[in-house]
Amino acid sequence: MTSNNEKRSKTNCPYCQTGHLVIRQNSYKKNQFLGCSHYPSCDQICNNIDILENTFLCSGCKSGFMVKRSGRFGKFLGCINYPKCKNTI
Repeated sequence: MTSNNEKRSKTNCPYCQTGHLVIRQNSYKKNQFLGCSHYPSCDQICNNIDILENTFLCSGCKSGFMVKRSGRFGKFLGCINYPKCKNTI
């Protein structure tokens, strides 16, 4: 069950195909990850950035979408309005 403050994707869960991917945080609220909205019945997490491109609205500028980017630590999702908006997932 998703709460109002969770970012819900328009992409279905690649594992159960019925739930949607949502951005979740670990118990220490430091790391974000993508999980199924049907947790705990589907407890898989998704790290496939190719599936997630253009599925989340940027929470920073509220006008752009999150797209795949590469950095020195690997791939990540960043706002399409970079450098004006530097929001990342």
